[in-house]
Amino acid sequence: MRYSFLVVVILFITFLFSCDDDNDIEITSMSVEISDIRQTSALGTARIVSNGGSDILNWGICLSESPNPTTNDITYDLVGSTQTRQSLTLEGLNANTTYFAKAFATNSAGTGYSEELTFKTIPKLITDIDGNTYNIIMIGSQAWMQENLKVTRFRNGDDIIDESTGSAQYIYDDSETNLDIYGRLYNLESIKDERNIAPEGWHIPSDEEWDKLLIDVLGGYEVAGGKLKESGTEHWLSPNNEATNESNFTALGGGYRQGSDDLYIGLLVNGYWYSHSGKVIILENANGFVASRNKEGTAGTSSSYSIRCIMD
Repeated sequence: MRYSFLVVVILFITFLFSCDDDNDIEITSMSVEISDIRQTSALGTARIVSNGGSDILNWGICLSESPNPTTNDITYDLVGSTQTRQSLTLEGLNANTTYFAKAFATNSAGTGYSEELTFKTIPKLITDIDGNTYNIIMIGSQAWMQENLKVTRFRNGDDIIDESTGSAQYIYDDSETNLDIYGRLYNLESIKDERNIAPEGWHIPSDEEWDKLLIDVLGGYEVAGGKLKESGTEHWLSPNNEATNESNFTALGGGYRQGSDDLYIGLLVNGYWYSHSGKVIILENANGFVASRNKEGTAGTSSSYSIRCIMD
């Protein structure tokens, strides 16, 4: 009889210890980061802050177009990963769409979630104040307009042609055909104007942003020009050397307007693009490199050039 009682006591103590072990297991603790946001994808990084005292059965990132996503929504799993911090590409997203994101992890106690983040994918088109639309392309982590700017008004609706400030815009040879293909040419006063020539959410690229494109992404000024230029000889004069357009930037030989002489120069031979500082990026049909100079180094300080905007 004493032996039976001892067995019962031992079993009861074992059960108590087992219950204590279960009570020590908690739901996981997570964090999430979203970066490199594009039109149909983004880079998500999930981190396990605490596994809750139990092995992780599944973890990853969940998304929804509504707040408070769960594993019942769009889920990107990291099953089998032994890391505590891992990044993965969130593919198959819709352009110009706001998403809500959480990291999640499941252990024997249930599923834990991180705090919620929101992000918006990049649109495929942008519209300026005049109603002109432009395709948007991703080059590296930058979002660029794929065509040259055509707008005639500042963001506030004022006309860019303003004698009181000297701001102006032109069309090469005053030809509507050239407008459709190459966009407008703008002087330095127009891009420096505080009324802002770029569409909302966009800006004229800085010197540093041009360098990031030309050096960091496209391999340097010596080779970047060919990667920017549209291939073939429809919009560049033969031979259009080294043109591959592998960046999808589709640079065209739109020429420029020289100073106050009302001379249009370089159509099909050169393309010129401003930075916000007044630096000019120059491509030509004869080679694949990029030349650059400050505006004062070009033919006249009132010359006008093309503009490509970049997303804020």
